Amino acid sequence: MKKALAIIVGLIGLALYMFGRYYGGEYPLLKILPYLVGTALLFVAFKLYTSPSKEEKAADEETQATIKRLKLHGTKKVIDLRECEVVSNNYQEEIQRGALPDVQAWNALNSETAVENIEVNQSRLVYREDNHTFISPLIAKDKTTLEFMLHERKKANIYIDKNTPSMYYFDVDFLNKQS
Repeated sequence: MKKALAIIVGLIGLALYMFGRYYGGEYPLLKILPYLVGTALLFVAFKLYTSPSKEEKAADEETQATIKRLKLHGTKKVIDLRECEVVSNNYQEEIQRGALPDVQAWNALNSETAVENIEVNQSRLVYREDNHTFISPLIAKDKTTLEFMLHERKKANIYIDKNTPSMYYFDVDFLNKQS
């Protein structure tokens, strides 16, 4: 719903912006006012479209609360990172350079590709012990870089819920602080 509202506000803002920009009449207020209001509406639409929804905020807060609870009350297990298996998934993603059809048309006429390939690296750490397998959250690093960082760090923590061992938190926050 919020995204649809953002699109509608954005279209109204764009229309007002274009009217103000290309108005050729004799009333200067009709040129400046729609231009400014349209710009403000475009900014509001952008903020609406990019801000997280209430559900996303609630889910994030719940996740952070669970992590905090596990760190405070869970069983802390210190593991040797050399015993972890690094599992990686690397792929390329095509990103449109120009979202507007006019930009794509100009790119095509100028023999420029309208698509940019971006390499995406995702890795996870897998630690196996007895009958339990612990898998880390996604890490946005390639396998070689991650292995180098793990070699420097050597140890990590896994926080395990005492009542439900299948609920755990594999703490790899140190990787975000190093990069």
